[in-house]
Amino acid sequence: MKRLLAVSVLAAAVAVAGVATAQKDQRGVTKTEIVLGMHTDLSGPAATYGVSSSNAVKMRFDDLVHGPIEFDGANIEDFVILRSDGHPTYHLSVVSDDVEMAITHVVRGDDHISNTPKQILLYQAIGARVPEFAHVPLILGPDKKRLSKRHGATSVIEYARQGYLPEAMMNFLSLLGWSPGTDQEVFTRDELVKAFALEGITGADAVFNPEKLDWFNQQHIMRLAPDELAVRVRPFFEEAGLWNDDYLSTRRAWFFAVLELLRRRVRTLAARVARGQRRGDGPAACGGGTAPGHPGQARDPDPLARRFIRGGRTADGRFQPHLDPGRR
Repeated sequence: MKRLLAVSVLAAAVAVAGVATAQKDQRGVTKTEIVLGMHTDLSGPAATYGVSSSNAVKMRFDDLVHGPIEFDGANIEDFVILRSDGHPTYHLSVVSDDVEMAITHVVRGDDHISNTPKQILLYQAIGARVPEFAHVPLILGPDKKRLSKRHGATSVIEYARQGYLPEAMMNFLSLLGWSPGTDQEVFTRDELVKAFALEGITGADAVFNPEKLDWFNQQHIMRLAPDELAVRVRPFFEEAGLWNDDYLSTRRAWFFAVLELLRRRVRTLAARVARGQRRGDGPAACGGGTAPGHPGQARDPDPLARRFIRGGRTADGRFQPHLDPGRR
């Protein structure tokens, strides 16, 4: 309700302040009538911001990425701010939100540069402070065209299901169109917050490289503490029917040794599980018998052990796991 009220009040303020003249259009209707929604025609009583002749000059704003950007005010036409059904348009919605939340900086994609002049007019019409604008490069696919579903673009949630760490995704995305000014590539969240500055944003569009994302994910997997890595991989093992609560109790040392082995070879948390599943070694197949390549050695009934590793005992009796060469 608070936001709806803010939109309504702002719409009324813009409707009054946005009209500098009362010239009649070709239908004999004044701009004042159109702006205030008093004139009803086939398009309904929509509220329109009337761009006055005083705005028909060069409009300029300083973009924090691109520098000064200039528009010819004569090319800015009247634009609707409230639809006939009472819903605000995009321009009115974003301005009202910014004013309500006291936004000081608007950071968004380059494709919104053309929207900025109209929004500046709305800020000025109600006497609100115009925020700073920073328009950042767009993200392109490998073919240098705008990233879309044809490039396999997917939701962040789906990337999480595929085993990508949130810190890796954030690290990867932060470097698309931004440079810290050093050779450092792998950042923690706190390091990114400390290093980030708008001055480091480049003007060139960035390319979404899936292979680079894989590399970042592997780097962050390598940096996880053993306990944290166990927490992260558990849902994937559970989904594959491989989880055993003993991994965090009686078989903890063995399980952590397996994780140390796997973390050097996988790029996503789900990768190793998926590869094992494709070989058809389901939990139901785990029975007695002999492990391949180890005559006389009892096969471990644990599905995770059968699927991923073989191993032996060291001189002091410790279990030393290693990957089964036939399962890599």
